[in-house]
Amino acid sequence: MPIANTESPKFEAVGSTDYKLVGLTVSSERIQNPTNSIELKLVGIEINIFEHIEKPYLTGSMIFLDNFDLLGVIGFVGSERITIELMTDELIPSLTIKKQFIVTEIENIVKSNTHNQVMSVKFIEDIGYVSRLKKVSKAYDGTPDQIIRKILAEHLRRELKDVSSTIHSDGYMRVIVPNMTPLQACAWVKDRGITANGMPYYLFSTMADDKIRYLDLEKVIQSPALNNDTLDYTYSPAYASGLAMHDKHTQSYSIGAVYPSRTSGQLKFAQRGLLASTYNFVDTLTGEVYEEKLNANEMYKDLKEKNLLSNNHLQREFLIDNTTIVDDKLPHEFDTKLISQVTTSNIYSDDIYSYQESANEKSHILKAKQKSIKGLLDKSSIEIAVTGRNFLYKDVNVTVGNNINISFFNSKDQSEGDENPNDTKYKDYTKSGTYMIYACRHIFSGREYNASLSCVKLAEGRAPNG
Repeated sequence: MPIANTESPKFEAVGSTDYKLVGLTVSSERIQNPTNSIELKLVGIEINIFEHIEKPYLTGSMIFLDNFDLLGVIGFVGSERITIELMTDELIPSLTIKKQFIVTEIENIVKSNTHNQVMSVKFIEDIGYVSRLKKVSKAYDGTPDQIIRKILAEHLRRELKDVSSTIHSDGYMRVIVPNMTPLQACAWVKDRGITANGMPYYLFSTMADDKIRYLDLEKVIQSPALNNDTLDYTYSPAYASGLAMHDKHTQSYSIGAVYPSRTSGQLKFAQRGLLASTYNFVDTLTGEVYEEKLNANEMYKDLKEKNLLSNNHLQREFLIDNTTIVDDKLPHEFDTKLISQVTTSNIYSDDIYSYQESANEKSHILKAKQKSIKGLLDKSSIEIAVTGRNFLYKDVNVTVGNNINISFFNSKDQSEGDENPNDTKYKDYTKSGTYMIYACRHIFSGREYNASLSCVKLAEGRAPNG
């Protein structure tokens, strides 16, 4: 008689929100059982994991049902390890992710009845937790990426994945880390990194693996969008109404909702000295003062000529208003702010720059351009809700630091019975275009996996004949 096959069938995603929670384990030496751990995947209600391009660690939160006095068994004190293993399709190994976190806070406990209570906890990626327990006070030589690599290897045993395409404009430098945590030190050094065009660098962690990525904005802008060869992420009421008729692939490119972020207007942008201002760089060694002007309009023109606004040929319009006349002047013709910064020169005799030093006087203004560009990105941010199917791959980052193409369609002018509601004549070219994913919230709730993406861009689009 043949032996019956008792193995459970492989998990295969049917819809665009399908996923499988393979494991949700809390472990601590205080848990009194052979494994010092408890499996929570059957009582997990919702898991949120956050990625941000400005953070070299992940954060998250978890809600679960405590119907076995887990609070008493585990004895949460804010140092328990959480291991989360997820997959979106067991038939594709690259869609399985395993990440390690540590609890930082018991956020809330709500009694639902006599025997049950709902608990919510906050957690941070293990590298972020360990970093906060250490401090660095040491001198390092090298380019910013080289110094960051050394700090990560020495104090956190993590690998830096340098995916940048340019070299720091001021080359080799020497820094003395002033009693910072390892990740604070890495972020401090990263902030000194600037490309020759004034573009910033980013240092961040992702769901894909345990490596810390180092990336410059120029590389992001010049890279193709993740969905160049597939479908645009599309926001259209007409598109969404027929969503159930599509397959999971098409469903995964529909935007369920759009939330414009609250951003400062141009006046606040100008008041921060990011539109037009004078910078004085004071050399404390020689006593000399180097004066440079920041003009965001001229900076924009330069980036446009170098094709550094977007890789989308329709997306070349400035995000700042350079046409409105105010008191007989254009906005960028005002000198809104005077900013003085202390710099140094020739501190070291071996031709190595200090943290504040630049290759020449003109290089100092790149620091101001970097701040202006970061401010401009905030002016165009939006948040979109999509299904999570396309944003979870092992060893391949498909979220923050990548571009995606987004199409917005206006439905108010469409006539009833229109055979193609997403015809380009209804497309909103101002909103549509190539966006960079700035942050991502992975939401695993019940049986569904969705994602909320914060996206930014440096330029607006214009209709082909506009």
